[in-house]
Amino acid sequence: MLLSKVPNGKFVVIDNIKLGEESTTRLSSLGLVPGARIRVICNSTPKTSVVECLGARLALGRGIPNFVEVH
Repeated sequence: MLLSKVPNGKFVVIDNIKLGEESTTRLSSLGLVPGARIRVICNSTPKTSVVECLGARLALGRGIPNFVEVH
């Protein structure tokens, strides 16, 4: 399942990030790596998604969640 399809409030685990090396490195520096458990705070706004990872809330540009596979 893609992160962009996860309902608000649900916990998921990242399986894979299908982005370029630069974007993947940036996300990993924020704690968004395969195996990380995250909670979707808000996935219903048209331009951003907000997730919680390691106690911090992160806003992701709307395109990013379309390349993050979770379960």
